[in-house]
Amino acid sequence: MALAAQGSHESERMTLLQISLAIPETGAAEYEKAMEEETAKITSCADGLKFIDGLKARVRHGSLSFTVKTDVAIATLPVPLSRALLARPIGKATPVFGGGEAFRVLVRCEPTFVAPRPAPSSRDGSAVATS
Repeated sequence: MALAAQGSHESERMTLLQISLAIPETGAAEYEKAMEEETAKITSCADGLKFIDGLKARVRHGSLSFTVKTDVAIATLPVPLSRALLARPIGKATPVFGGGEAFRVLVRCEPTFVAPRPAPSSRDGSAVATS
């Protein structure tokens, strides 16, 4: 039955927002918990972008990156990621995952969602990629 549910989403497309925060050298568990609590409040892709804007002012230089990928096919993602995204309503963040160098969350957006382009020169230290 799980295969049939997965198969029904094979042609589904989305815009995908990924937020990554570098893990600090100390206090990683507290940092992960705080990120989990804050990203649980994201209810739309616009909220995800507001969350990123709020982080830019609070995190140290170079520790924040985010990516907006357009026209992503669910079927091209690893099964655990596609399941995590499909288990949530559009606009809700996945639980925090990752480790090693960064904590990450993903937000599945409507395929028509368009993120505003960042300013040409950014001094906040965040890295941005769009496609």
